[in-house]
Amino acid sequence: VGYLSALQELGLLQEARYTSAVSGGAWATVMYSFYAKGEEGVAASDEELLGRTPPPEEITMQALDELAETSALRAATSGLLKEILREVIIAITSLPLFDLGRVWRDAISAVFLRPYGIRTGVPFTWDTESAKKIAKRNAGAIKAKDFVLVNGGVPFPIVGFGLLGPSDMVPFQEPRSYTMMEATPLYIGTPLVQNVTFHSKRWCSHRKGKGRCKAESSKTETLLMGGFLSPFAFGGHKPPKSGVPPGEGGDVIEVPIPEHTFSLREVAGSSSYAPGGYFASSCRCSFRCLGSGSGFTFPTGHQHSAPPLQRPL
Repeated sequence: VGYLSALQELGLLQEARYTSAVSGGAWATVMYSFYAKGEEGVAASDEELLGRTPPPEEITMQALDELAETSALRAATSGLLKEILREVIIAITSLPLFDLGRVWRDAISAVFLRPYGIRTGVPFTWDTESAKKIAKRNAGAIKAKDFVLVNGGVPFPIVGFGLLGPSDMVPFQEPRSYTMMEATPLYIGTPLVQNVTFHSKRWCSHRKGKGRCKAESSKTETLLMGGFLSPFAFGGHKPPKSGVPPGEGGDVIEVPIPEHTFSLREVAGSSSYAPGGYFASSCRCSFRCLGSGSGFTFPTGHQHSAPPLQRPL
């Protein structure tokens, strides 16, 4: 938030065409790009949202307590840890599945998104025209009014997050492969098409007596990774087996609407959830007990083994 505020003061943010962010920077970028400008209880302008950058001598506990409710700077002082603990308590009461990934995403949303009027659990896109085109192509399945839109005049936001690998191969061996994804208002995916090999660890599938394994298993799989999807369609579990016909790049293919919307809550949460990588390399039990939200994975059963790439794409 401080970087955006300073760039705004210098008049540079207004000249930028793109913003790129990851982890904590994703919280500020999503907030700035999508806040419900002018709605009740929300800043009416970028100047009100970002405020002025105070010099060090003015940063006191009293000054932090007196930040305006509509200020983005207030999010940095409003108690993320408190929200995480609150979400943990809520999650514990919903046992037997304790989804730590959902706890993280909901806490980030409670501090950096909802106070600024940003709707979660719904799709997002660039502008009204984009929303209308999507609704027209998917008549009856989605409506233009369902989308959260980028505020006019802001740079095009690009948020990075990591795709960990096939969910049924957790835990992964180290060193391991990550696929860096880009989440934007118009697409989610990666421009680099490549073969990625995943290796699962050997793990105890059944226990026979104390500290003994009845059976062990491991797996190696190479998948062809790359391409883009519209954000509202990202996260579906059954992409078409045929994909785009060879030599016909740029075609539009149909995919099922995801059961759970990959909303701005998921963008900000996935970009910043570093513990997901740890849990995906630790024991299989902890990943299952902590929920699939412990990291961003995909179901192997609907992917396709990758042939060797014959030419660069």
